[in-house]
Amino acid sequence: MPLAIGNKWYFGSSLDSIALVKEVVSLDRIEGKAYFRTKVSYELKGNPGEVFEYYRLNNDTLFTCHYNETFGGYKHWPIAIFSLDVGDLFPTFQYKALNETKWTTIRSAKVTQKENEIIEFLETMSWESGSYTAYKKGVGIIEMRSLKGRGINLVDYELKHLE
Repeated sequence: MPLAIGNKWYFGSSLDSIALVKEVVSLDRIEGKAYFRTKVSYELKGNPGEVFEYYRLNNDTLFTCHYNETFGGYKHWPIAIFSLDVGDLFPTFQYKALNETKWTTIRSAKVTQKENEIIEFLETMSWESGSYTAYKKGVGIIEMRSLKGRGINLVDYELKHLE
């Protein structure tokens, strides 16, 4: 995923009347790690909104993080490992309860497709829901969809800077 300030990705879905733009807006340090802050602007059925996401690439692994008081601060986890092969599985979100010694995996991802510079992951959650995310080398996310098939596709992108 080309992470550099100024890069933008435009997504859409005619099925759900969704328009979404992801733009890398800054480089922030979170708990000593450099994360690219991404502004996600969207319009869903005529209602606009905005959220921020954080990403960092470390070798072949794309990480994200979110602040969560329940888990005592920022939680960092992998969302894509690009060197894996079809069928490979990895945990994407784990937690350890207070006074516990063992980690519990509540989300994991599996490579479902890898060909022609495209890799697709199926992330599943412990309550039997999940989503697919496909990445294209040198471009980034090209599709996100739920298990029910609803989702968004990349319409256009502007890569002003490369990693």
